[in-house]
Amino acid sequence: MRLATTLALTALALTQTGCARRAEASATMPLTVSVESPVASVLPSHVGALYLRLINPSDDDDRLVSVESPSAQDAQLHDVVHTGDLVAMRPVTDGFLVPPHGTLTLARGGKHVMLFGLTPAVTRMTFTLHFERAGAVVVDAPVRSAMDEE
Repeated sequence: MRLATTLALTALALTQTGCARRAEASATMPLTVSVESPVASVLPSHVGALYLRLINPSDDDDRLVSVESPSAQDAQLHDVVHTGDLVAMRPVTDGFLVPPHGTLTLARGGKHVMLFGLTPAVTRMTFTLHFERAGAVVVDAPVRSAMDEE
């Protein structure tokens, strides 16, 4: 009887310790950036843009540093810059800041992911967004024609 009680108490102690470690680990794991409303807008020339909304639920800044897709030969972070009457699209090399408890919207006419060398005739694209803190986040986006947006 003593052996059974000792084994039961040992098992209970090990289970409780394991549960405490799992809870502790999940409490210290960083919250990941979430993605809303992703859409890829493409032109017949096989270039396009990815638009979406990023939500950072954590207490720390995060930064979108790069994007890749098997459906694009290249994906670059770009911003539209207004200087007087001139409008220019420029690559962004230091990424896009996603503030703590905040959002960042990538939209037409502003920050976006420029896509080059797109696979023709796809209806959906998968993207891997790389963040400084959150790591890699995979997103599936519908594809629409940029010609329909005019």
